[in-house]
Amino acid sequence: EAWASQRILGWSAARLEHYHKTVTNRRQGASQPAAVVSQLLQPGYIASALTSKTRASVMRTMVTLAEESGLVASPDDLLSRVEERERICATALEGGVALLHPVVHDPHLFLESMIFLGRTIQAIPFGAPDGSVTDLFFLVCCRDSRLHLHVLARLCMMSLQTDLLAALRAAPDAAAMKMCWPSTQP
Repeated sequence: EAWASQRILGWSAARLEHYHKTVTNRRQGASQPAAVVSQLLQPGYIASALTSKTRASVMRTMVTLAEESGLVASPDDLLSRVEERERICATALEGGVALLHPVVHDPHLFLESMIFLGRTIQAIPFGAPDGSVTDLFFLVCCRDSRLHLHVLARLCMMSLQTDLLAALRAAPDAAAMKMCWPSTQP
């Protein structure tokens, strides 16, 4: 799983699009709308003004946001696994976004699959391959490995092929950030 998620984060746009289409068709059928991200990201799972100024504080704050959902069985385990994943390879991508996630999936770590989103007040260095700073952080908490990889691919595609990141940055608050999702996701 760690190998696959690391590879997805580094794929070219063409390879990512091919994988995404294959997984979407297999998971939902070609005729169904693909809105998995917006279904897993609930309004209460968004923080629009994180004051974190370091990698470590972002990870702690995002895990605290997840813990507040009441759906994380062990916040300490989640934080440890997210930190371990970041030690292996940063999840920051070009464009100022990072896709935090645990290094190993345990279906008992969460009561259900979910995604959390945080936007920092100031962008911070988070290990993006181009050296750019990061201000948008997704925490992907999936109980199923296939769903996890599907969500990572979807978020990468949305970052590359839509104006989602710009819309999330322009949104004044968490409620407006939730409204930024395209009506049909790529």
